[in-house]
This record gives sequence, C-alpha cells and structure tokens, in this order.
Amino acid sequence: MKARDIMGFTEPNLRLSEGRGAFGLPAMLTRLRAAGLSGRGFVVLDHVCRETGRVRRSTVEIVARSVDVVIVAAGFGVASDWFQDLECHPDTTVRIGRRAMAVRAERVDAEARSQAMTTYARQHPAAARRLTRLMGFAVDGTDVDYRAVGAALHMLRLQSPPPA
Repeated sequence: MKARDIMGFTEPNLRLSEGRGAFGLPAMLTRLRAAGLSGRGFVVLDHVCRETGRVRRSTVEIVARSVDVVIVAAGFGVASDWFQDLECHPDTTVRIGRRAMAVRAERVDAEARSQAMTTYARQHPAAARRLTRLMGFAVDGTDVDYRAVGAALHMLRLQSPPPA
C-alpha cells in the first residue's frame, strides 16, 4: 500500500481506514454514517481517480471555510492522490457533515494560503502546532511562522459554481 497524505487520504475500505489510528477516525465516522460528528473540521471529497477513472473518497481537514467555499491543504505536497486527482478532474462533490455540494477545485495563491493558515492557527492553535510538526515545519506560534507555512503548502479552493 502506498503511503498517504496525513491531512487527506483515500480510504479503500473501512478496515484499512480503521487501521490508520487517529487520522482514520474522521473517515471511519463518516463511513459509519456519523457525518454529523465529523463534519465540523473535515470535508469528504468524492474525486475521480486520474489513473482508473473510478470514484474515490478522501477525508481531508478544512483549513478555511465560508458558505460556498472550502479550502483544504495537501500537508505533504502535491504527491497526494486526492490532490492530483482534483487537479485532473476539478469538478466534484464534497460533504461537510450532512451537507453535500457540487464544487470546482482550483489552486489557491500564496497570499491566500498564508492568510488561511494564519487564521487556522489562531482558531486552532493546538491542532496547528501538531500538524505543522507532523509536516516537518518548526514553528514558534507566531503569525509570521504560520504565514510562511501557508505559503509553502499546496492548497485547493473548493467552490460552489455560481447559479445558472
């Protein structure tokens, strides 16, 4: 089995996601139809595999969110399957809690990435420290450090298309 991105990984079946420890918990809860419990900080992405054309499902942590926009980060770069799949097939469906919506994925520019990571760190300081440490960043907790982390990360904006 290939190593997966900690902030988002494709879950081939329930048994494998249960074996991923704490990182598999949001996926497992979603699979058990407890999306209301896992919906606050995670988004479930249905994406088309760029190699097989099959629909895959990944659970990814939300960095920033508004009514019709969700920003997610590929914590270990663009090698994440879900990230590459969304780059190839940007139109997809996401679920946040019990709410599903059609979205289009697009890359986020450096300034918006920096701002999103800084805001995330202010709102979730303990989670931000743990995640940045897992990704190999040394941060001291200042906005300057989190802006630098945001600029270095790859993020996607998942946005609802405008009404027709």
